[in-house]
Amino acid sequence: MSRPLRIEYPGAMYHVTSRGNEKKDIFYSPRDKDKFLEIISSSHDKFKIILHSFCLMTNHYHLLIETTKANLSKCMQFINSAYTNYFNKKRARYGHLFQHRYTGILVEEESYLIRLSRYLHLNPVRAKMSKKPEDFKWSSYKYFLNNKEFPDFLDIDRTLRFFDNDPLRYKEYVEEGLSGEIDNPLIDTFAGAILGRKEFIETVKKKYIAAGDIKYRDLPSLRMINNDILDPGYILNKLSSYTPAEITRKDKKKIGVYLLRKYTDLTLEEIASKMHFIEPVTATAAYKIHSRVGEQVNVPTKFNKLLCSFDSKLSNGEA
Repeated sequence: MSRPLRIEYPGAMYHVTSRGNEKKDIFYSPRDKDKFLEIISSSHDKFKIILHSFCLMTNHYHLLIETTKANLSKCMQFINSAYTNYFNKKRARYGHLFQHRYTGILVEEESYLIRLSRYLHLNPVRAKMSKKPEDFKWSSYKYFLNNKEFPDFLDIDRTLRFFDNDPLRYKEYVEEGLSGEIDNPLIDTFAGAILGRKEFIETVKKKYIAAGDIKYRDLPSLRMINNDILDPGYILNKLSSYTPAEITRKDKKKIGVYLLRKYTDLTLEEIASKMHFIEPVTATAAYKIHSRVGEQVNVPTKFNKLLCSFDSKLSNGEA
């Protein structure tokens, strides 16, 4: 799996998630979750981070985190390492607890803060772990409803200001998502690294990427942000030229979604609209396909060999 792009600067906001290795549980007991929040509190003191929302599931967690300094990588290394040490010591085990590195997506506050906050707080309901978001103990939602006492590391004011500091209006906004399936705001993520309007993306590119502040310039995601991209029609035409004996329709769909996400600047909704003549797919399904293929891309399977072969030919103009 390619190394994710890291964009760090003071005042940046991120949606951060990390999953258990092989999707196994990382929280076995309430004490485990208490300990994780204690580590978050220590991170707040040590790295001056601020949480705007959080949700601790069973095999993963979600954090909507702001860094007052340009130190997300150091902070997340501390959090995951400290929790892994606690978890391993408690259960006399060794080795990795988390799958790969954490995922940290840079977020534009104005357009995505409240959408992500709602998405995080509805996670337990979508997973059928609770009927209502307020019934789930291990998220920040309860603090939004009763904001008299909350952890020092949590800032609910930035989110509530969009609702005139009225918790009931925020509650109504969140509960709108209970009546039907809300869109996953993460499907709009650009280059696997930035979530925001085009103006925000352009500002980040000019101020923090073009200026040379970003390392790892061999990253596919960085190449994409710097507009070294391929035409979507070129990718799909090459893919369509393969016969069913060479690539099945199902594999074409997965390869098409994954490579359009990798080599173009299309959103997942735009990718979904272009996949219709290969096999129809929704934006939500495209997001899941891209995530699953990306998680397993280095596993030596027949499909991945096919994907890597096509990817190599595509990037070399040979497909």
